[in-house]
Amino acid sequence: MAATSDTFSQENPYNREFWLGYFANLALIMGMSSLFRYADFIDYLGGGPYQLGLVTGCGMTGGLLGRFLQGRLIDRLGPRTVWLCSLLALTLFVLLHLTVQRLDTPWIYLLRIGMMISVAGAFSASLTSISLKAPQGRTAELIGVLGSSGFIGLAIGPTIGDWMFRGDEVTFRQIQAMFFMAAAMMTLSMALAYLSTRRDLRVPPHEHPAVWTLVRNFHPGWLLTIGIAVGAGVLMPQVFLRSFADSLQINQIRYFFLAYAFSAFSVRIATRQFTDRYGVKNTVLIGMACLVASMVAYLPVSDYWMLPLPAVFGGAAHAFLFPAVVAGGSTAFPRRYRGTGTNLMLASLDFGSLVGFPIEGAIVSWADEQGWPGYPAMFTVLAATFALTAILYGIFGRKEIGEEYGDPEGEGSLESDPSLPPEPECAVDQAEREATSCR
Repeated sequence: MAATSDTFSQENPYNREFWLGYFANLALIMGMSSLFRYADFIDYLGGGPYQLGLVTGCGMTGGLLGRFLQGRLIDRLGPRTVWLCSLLALTLFVLLHLTVQRLDTPWIYLLRIGMMISVAGAFSASLTSISLKAPQGRTAELIGVLGSSGFIGLAIGPTIGDWMFRGDEVTFRQIQAMFFMAAAMMTLSMALAYLSTRRDLRVPPHEHPAVWTLVRNFHPGWLLTIGIAVGAGVLMPQVFLRSFADSLQINQIRYFFLAYAFSAFSVRIATRQFTDRYGVKNTVLIGMACLVASMVAYLPVSDYWMLPLPAVFGGAAHAFLFPAVVAGGSTAFPRRYRGTGTNLMLASLDFGSLVGFPIEGAIVSWADEQGWPGYPAMFTVLAATFALTAILYGIFGRKEIGEEYGDPEGEGSLESDPSLPPEPECAVDQAEREATSCR
C-alpha cells in the first residue's frame, strides 16, 4: 500500500496535495457530467428509456465486479497506481464509444462496463487516498470536502452539454463533441492526480486476507442497504433526468444541475463536520428524508423553471448521504484494509444502480404501456421504497460504527479472527506516518 506523505499533517490536512486531488476530482466529474446527455446518444442510436436503463444498468456490473479486485490492488499497490491507470483506461473507453453504430450488439455494453470499471477505480482510489491521509476523527470531513468538487463539476458539465446539444435535432457532430469533451477532462484529471500523489511514500507489502474474510469481520451491516438505496436514488438523475425532461418537452436540463450543485455544495460545506460530531446514523436519516422529498418534488414539475425544486432536495440528500455512507462503512475496516472497505461501500452504490436503473426504466415503460404517466409512477414507487428503507435502518441500523465512530480498531480487534494476519511492523497509522522510517 502507498503510505502518505508526511506533509499531509494532522494540523492542516488541506495542503497542496489535497487541493491537487480536489481539482483532479473536479475535472473527472466535469467529464462524467458532460456525459449526462448519454440519453441523447441512446436516442440517436434508436433506443428509448428501457434501452437507456438496460445499457447503464449493465454498465454498473463493471463497477460492481471490479470493486473488490480494485480494493485488493489499492491495498497492495497503493491508491496512486490504481488512480492513474483507471483514468487512462477511462479516457480510452469514452473515446471508443464513437465507434458504436448499433444498440443490438454487445459492443456498447462492453464499452459501458469498461467505462464504469475505470471510473469506479478512479473514484475509489481517490477516496482511499484522502481517507488514509485524513487525521483521526476527520475522515468524513475530508471525504465530504473532496466530494464538494463534484458538485461544482455537476454545475459546469451539464451546462456545457446543453450548449453542445443546442438545437432541436441531435447530430453525430454533437455526439462527437460530447465524448471528446469528456476525454479531455479525464486527461486533465490524470495529470492533476499524478501531481497530487507524486510524493506518496511506499511501505513493504503485507499479506491480504480473502475479501470475504474481511467483509465478514468488518462489514457495516444495514449501512450497506442504505448504500444500495443511494445508488438507486441519488444517482438516478444522472441517467433519467434528460429522458424525463424530454417527456415534458423540456430541452434544457442545466437549471436542474445548477440548483442541485448549489444545494449540495452549500449543504456539504456547512455540514462538513456533521457526521463526525453527530454520528453516521443521524446523518443518514436526514439524508434519506431529503431523498424521499426529492422524489415527491418531481411530481408537480411541468416546466423548466420547476426543475430546481427536486434538485434542491436531491442535492441536500447527496451532500448528507455520500460522505456518511462511505466514511461510516470504510472506517469499520482497519487502516491497512481501507481500500477494501471503501470499495465495499462504493460497491453497494453500484449494486443499487445495477438493480435500480433497469427497474426504473422498466417502470416507466410499463406505466406508459398501461396508459399511466410513466415518470410519476416511477417517482412514487421510489419515494415509498426509500421511506421504508429509512424506517428499517432507523430501527435496526447500528448507532455508531467504525474507527472514528466507536471501536478504534474498526468493529473488533484484528485478533478477533485467527485467519487475519498480524499487523505488519510498518502499518499505516497516524503516528508512523509522522516518523521518518519504519520501526
